[in-house]
Amino acid sequence: MENPSQSIREIAQNQLVWDGETNSWVDAPNDTWFNNFINPKVLAQYDEDIDINGKSASEFGFDKEHIAHKKGEKKINPLTGTYYYETLNGRDIYGRDVLSGWDTLTKDGSWVN
Repeated sequence: MENPSQSIREIAQNQLVWDGETNSWVDAPNDTWFNNFINPKVLAQYDEDIDINGKSASEFGFDKEHIAHKKGEKKINPLTGTYYYETLNGRDIYGRDVLSGWDTLTKDGSWVN
């Protein structure tokens, strides 16, 4: 194991973004830097506790003794095993890690960055 060379935010900037409106993956923030100023994106996180059966805290049958993911925990893309950004899709921005468009003007690790 070695010390990471990129932060969680930098890793996520190179990954596809989950668009909750279309339920599909769209271009990575580093690939569409101009769009990042217009359409806010947030680091994907759980909005409420999720049990081992995939039920949220607001659903009937939620198992509070066996929680798999806590509210606010960062999500990992199951296909790539990495952090990613998602669109807000009408949810509140409060308490979220918002992507700044300025963070994507240059590629992470480039001499300009």
